[in-house]
Amino acid sequence: MKEQPSICVHAHFYQPPREDPFTNLIPEEPGAEPYHNWNERILETCYRPNAELGNYQRISFNIGPTLSSWMASHSRDVLTKIVEEDRHNVNENGVGNAIAQPYNHTILPLSNRRDKETQVIWGIAAFENLFGRKPQGIWLPECAVDLETLNVVAEQGIQFTILAPWQVEAAEGEQGSPYRIELENGKSVIVFLYNKELSTRVSFDKQATINADTFTEKLLIPAVSRNGLDGLTLIATDGELYGHHQIFRDKFLAHLLNGSTSSRGMRITYPALWLKENKVTRKARIIENTSWSCHHGVERWRDHCGCTANGAWKKPLREALNLLADEIDSQFEQIIFDAGGDPWEMRNRYIDVILGKNNFVDWLKNDNVSNCGVKSN
Repeated sequence: MKEQPSICVHAHFYQPPREDPFTNLIPEEPGAEPYHNWNERILETCYRPNAELGNYQRISFNIGPTLSSWMASHSRDVLTKIVEEDRHNVNENGVGNAIAQPYNHTILPLSNRRDKETQVIWGIAAFENLFGRKPQGIWLPECAVDLETLNVVAEQGIQFTILAPWQVEAAEGEQGSPYRIELENGKSVIVFLYNKELSTRVSFDKQATINADTFTEKLLIPAVSRNGLDGLTLIATDGELYGHHQIFRDKFLAHLLNGSTSSRGMRITYPALWLKENKVTRKARIIENTSWSCHHGVERWRDHCGCTANGAWKKPLREALNLLADEIDSQFEQIIFDAGGDPWEMRNRYIDVILGKNNFVDWLKNDNVSNCGVKSN
């Protein structure tokens, strides 16, 4: 048994693509004043100050590919610092603290298996392109999960993810995160559960995070004592909370990680390092179609949900978009099959074109589909 309890803060950093599809530029967004758009504003209030404080080195984090691709063009210095902080942990501990994310912020349980696979494959490829290593873990958008999603990530070599405590059901006598979830073909994935009370207080109670020492004494120490020494007490929130949603919380995070916890006998770690030093013996099962955002699970995104008023429009809109997607998939599949290619393998490899590792013509030639109706010019 360890002498020090283990603490981890996970931050999910993500911005949707805001670019105008016709100009590929982000239009002026008045609400982001004095900055031109929200990406620029959040960069200066959150991403940059957390990098300057060295916070990325001490937390677990994921950065969405649509955000990192924007940062690569508009704030390369900040992105470089973030990557360097992960690399420091790789050099120091043999494992990094950054984890991957599916390429887009897709609610994976609502996707078919092919789309799940493409999102995960693209997300892993984007991670490897940015961090120069394979990811051990993955953050699922909105923590939305089903067994098929976990099977897909396990097939791609992912070892763990992070979920809310209400998303798993443990066997009797198996209480305490993390858990191993048994999957198909002898595979499994490890699930770390974040602490509900701590994560909720950090996310929504501004008074709780004014002073890191007070937070540690009044909230963190009691939570750790309940969790015991053989588990990992994990706080998970949106990363933009630290400095953007809540001013000065980047500094709260820095003090929490650098002094508040260590002075009280706690050790800051992250899932990959925890797994390197510990074995997971507890088992649990996934509660299907759940998420961290809403206790109605994925119904939030496909039907009327009790948490939101006037949501009846969601179901017909999603059904219409699904029908449109099915028709587009059918047309795409038939064109590529007729040309002698594998449409879904080609789509999975198209991430190389997006990342600039291959060009469109060579991508086509690799599958010998430059003839038969698919033109490479």
